[in-house]
Amino acid sequence: MTEFNDNLPRLLDIKNDFVFKQVFGAENNKNVLISFLNAVLHGEPKIVDVQIQNNESPKLVKNGLGVRFDIKAKVTDDTFVDIEIQCRNTHDVAERSIQYLARMLVENSVRWNSISEEEKQDYHYPKVIGIWVLGQNITDLEDAVNEAFMTFKRTDKHDYQIMSDKARIVFIELKKFTPETIDRKHMLDLWLSFLQDPENTEVQNVDENVDQAFETLNFVSADQETRDYYITLAESRRDIDSERINAERLAEERGHTKGKEEGREESAEIIAKHYGIPIEELKALLKKGK
Repeated sequence: MTEFNDNLPRLLDIKNDFVFKQVFGAENNKNVLISFLNAVLHGEPKIVDVQIQNNESPKLVKNGLGVRFDIKAKVTDDTFVDIEIQCRNTHDVAERSIQYLARMLVENSVRWNSISEEEKQDYHYPKVIGIWVLGQNITDLEDAVNEAFMTFKRTDKHDYQIMSDKARIVFIELKKFTPETIDRKHMLDLWLSFLQDPENTEVQNVDENVDQAFETLNFVSADQETRDYYITLAESRRDIDSERINAERLAEERGHTKGKEEGREESAEIIAKHYGIPIEELKALLKKGK
């Protein structure tokens, strides 16, 4: 067995966004991504091929700011997906999911004024799907997998009705997936079990795509350079969390005498100057962490 010069477990955490992307976002693992998406989306749409639009891994920037390891892919002629991993409950997932979906819709739409009148007759806006794999529960719904659409408000005369199927969000709350027995014929059960515990023997040697994902995770975890990056990224994110907490504490202390908002502003400026972080970027981070 390979010995590593770190204190990490043999297998890196598949629920870490960096690791998840190495397994599901690799160009030579398209069949793994297709299987996962068809299981999550119940074949609506039925996906037979994907074009991964961001299969590169972004370089680590100072203090981990701006590093995202989501997976963006075109899955049909007019449907695009964005898969996000969120291990902690940051209390803003709902808002961020809508923001990311809106951004993806804009990115994959053509400008209405840039096409001819003839083209407008046949033009269809793309469909966008956001998939959030969550390590913490964010809803009070019972099921582990729930879908959200834009709907008309329920009234005394009618129940909720979907206004448009152009935008769709799927929340996967892994902690809620606690079946007494895993249905080995049900692909969604296999994938959720794999995400919870890739070494679960109940999901091994059942489906070739799940097995390939496990093999890739083994390969990724055995690479020392990948493990070093994993540690560096984790440390950078911890540093940012620590600075956010310290900024909040400093702002609260100064707020007693200078006013909370003024204290927060001064705290952000101090940290930004010390670490060379753009002030507006840090302000946005602090606001997100409220």
